[in-house]
Amino acid sequence: MKISIVKIVFISFFFLISNANAADYFSSKIYNNNIKSKTNSTFTILEKTPGYNLDSAKKKQNLKNIFIVINGQQNPCGNKCTSQESDKLFGRQLTGIHRISKNTYQVYLPHIHNSLAGILYDKYSANSIIIDILNPKYNWENSDRLKKQTEFYIRDIVHQLLENKSTKINLFIVGFSRGALLAYKLAQDLKHEANVKALVTIDPVINPLSSDKKEIVSTAKYKRRYEKWKLTNNKQVVLLKPLYFFPILKNPHVPTYNVFQRQGLFSFGGGQFGKPIGSAIEGALSPCKTSGICALFHGDTSKHGPFDQYDSDVAYHSPDMPQKYVPWALDVALHTMPLPEIKKPVVLPKPLKPIIKRIHGRTSLYTGDRLRVYWRANQGGLEYQHTTTPAGQKDDWSDWSENEYSYAYDMYDAGYYTFKVRARNKIGDISPIKTIIINIKHRPPYFSYIHASARVGTPGMTISYKWKTSPEDVSYHISFIQKGKKAIVDDKKYKEDNYSITLYDQGDYVFYIQAFTKEGTPSRRHSRALTISDYLYPDEVLIGNPPFDPPSNPFDPKQFSGVYVVAKLLHTPKQTQDNYWEGYYSMTTPDWERDKLVRSPWGIKKSIPARKENLKIGQTILYSGSNPSEASEVRKPTMSLAIIDDLSQIDNNIVGASWPNRDDPSRLDKQKLYLHNIRVCIEPKNCLYK
Repeated sequence: MKISIVKIVFISFFFLISNANAADYFSSKIYNNNIKSKTNSTFTILEKTPGYNLDSAKKKQNLKNIFIVINGQQNPCGNKCTSQESDKLFGRQLTGIHRISKNTYQVYLPHIHNSLAGILYDKYSANSIIIDILNPKYNWENSDRLKKQTEFYIRDIVHQLLENKSTKINLFIVGFSRGALLAYKLAQDLKHEANVKALVTIDPVINPLSSDKKEIVSTAKYKRRYEKWKLTNNKQVVLLKPLYFFPILKNPHVPTYNVFQRQGLFSFGGGQFGKPIGSAIEGALSPCKTSGICALFHGDTSKHGPFDQYDSDVAYHSPDMPQKYVPWALDVALHTMPLPEIKKPVVLPKPLKPIIKRIHGRTSLYTGDRLRVYWRANQGGLEYQHTTTPAGQKDDWSDWSENEYSYAYDMYDAGYYTFKVRARNKIGDISPIKTIIINIKHRPPYFSYIHASARVGTPGMTISYKWKTSPEDVSYHISFIQKGKKAIVDDKKYKEDNYSITLYDQGDYVFYIQAFTKEGTPSRRHSRALTISDYLYPDEVLIGNPPFDPPSNPFDPKQFSGVYVVAKLLHTPKQTQDNYWEGYYSMTTPDWERDKLVRSPWGIKKSIPARKENLKIGQTILYSGSNPSEASEVRKPTMSLAIIDDLSQIDNNIVGASWPNRDDPSRLDKQKLYLHNIRVCIEPKNCLYK
């Protein structure tokens, strides 16, 4: 008997509690009011009449408009996952929901909470029906069958309301998060049966790994560094790409207004897993970036591409997006739907008071004097003011600006610095000051730049380096190393701001430099790598006819009577201790051996094409024996030696030359040579071995 009394008392108490504030809520019937159920959306047709339901709405007289307000997907695990406060932040701005028990909802009246659905009821209820979908149960992880079931269920409700109407009814659909994607689908399905005046979507999210991707017409990539967008023309690349990669949904071909923020993919355990991605919509209008109100109503329709729908200022999907854009959605409704007489002025929700939630700072690892501070506020759209002063000194506040999250500052003196920041919202509320103290250590030197350049010579390659440091009064430790060998240069007291070195061999090289202050404080050690893969000598040489024995007389006419054959250098030649040159050469004539090792002090001649300014009387040269008048007819690879004796026609590219007669060395043979038939020796100098 005692147990029964306790039960009766408990039930009575619960009944009193649950009905104590009944005057705060709409009295219409809430369908499928069970958050645990995975089917059939939770919705109500807003009305203050107790028990008002779908059948009641069918009988409404003078119906002109139907408004459909769709919340985002609610968590199905009750208070364990979603508390009363979380529900308030997530959906209350749009639908006015209030969870009254673990699994059920009620909807606030406008005088308790000015939700979008409640304001639409206040302004339009005389000739309109407001369908308030509190939980669409349109989970982005649901199967295609469950998604289609949800779409059909809501579409069927609207069909019932449209039946037997003599005129076409105006339709306004607005949704948030997954509810925005459901709104997008409904607008396409209902556009032939009703006059869809506006589709408003706030951060419509898709599942990139499900059938949602069928709606993608293309994708766009946002480069944060350059603040630029780029169309990818790839529908599927969004599945595996990271942050700032967004899909663009197909044009629904109804008046569409869209804004999005939700960012892309995350990796876990070495793999890629999708999560909801905010989407642009092809052909949709975006909110005006300056006033927060759709630019269409201010005569500016020039910035409404998919890229302009992205809001980079909002930090969080929820609650920031509904809080910021519910007033925008209401503004779209006021300008696109037929308005009955306004009953009372609209009172929009008061913005949250700004709070700096987190702050941290660090100094640059190498320069030591650059302070970076990062902070995060509880909402977007704020202005910030900050000050950085040595500890104990008076604050010097900056101007208010929209710069968020980071600030760089040059600190020239070591010591403790105090950084303070505060935030201000659009109605002038200022947050409490957030403070951090950072120790700036002794400033080491650092390099403003290190430039490198190269110049190819004959032979060799000259590498030059030039740099600038701050401060400039420092010394340097420089070293130049060929990998696998000892350092070519290692100077620990170098004072200049430039350095040059000439290299002759192939290989991998590294230049190292580090600066030191007078106190011995080091900079970061910098390196510049260099690989020389090409030969540093001309690739064509001339080789005398075998045998390669030197003549007894350095000016022996045999040197002039010999024929020199052009060959390709296979390896860099080396000079031996006895001043012989040796190396492997590939002969270009079939009657000579290929890949032959040549070791001779006079048989090898390295040469380059002649230029006017490099020729002089008495200079020994190499020339093509046939001396053709056209450069294209030069007969390679054979050449002979001659001595220049006439430069009077050099401007006409003609050079006079002579050489000892082969039969009578005391007599000279002469000929006019075309410049393109002449080569100048660079090894040995003047072509003659002595």
